[in-house]
Amino acid sequence: METKKRSNEMELLAGARWSFYCCLIVDCVGRAGGLALLWKNEMDLEVLNFFRNHIDAVVKGLDGEAPWRFTGYYGEPKVNMRHNSWSLMHRLDGLSDLPWICLGDFNEITSMEEKVEGAVRAERQMFGFR
Repeated sequence: METKKRSNEMELLAGARWSFYCCLIVDCVGRAGGLALLWKNEMDLEVLNFFRNHIDAVVKGLDGEAPWRFTGYYGEPKVNMRHNSWSLMHRLDGLSDLPWICLGDFNEITSMEEKVEGAVRAERQMFGFR
């Protein structure tokens, strides 16, 4: 999830306040972005890759459970750059056959029915996300 925080702030929150002693933190840029993936010591997790708007990891099965993939994601806030977000999602999709959950703020909706108020979104803008 987007943190809007620097890594030193997140490390303090993760360990001292929330008792998560394993973490990967991607710094925010100014007051935007920033990601954090926090997990407990007993969880077997391997970070595959990360950049300013995603953290991709494999969660290895506990007690014989099958491994699965987790991606924390923050989509491009600028509309004219969102095509980069969708390209990245397609590349990440092709990296593994494991069951995959991708959570975060995509900065987009799939249809106007999701929107409660505010400006109308162009259909072409939502199409890339679908």
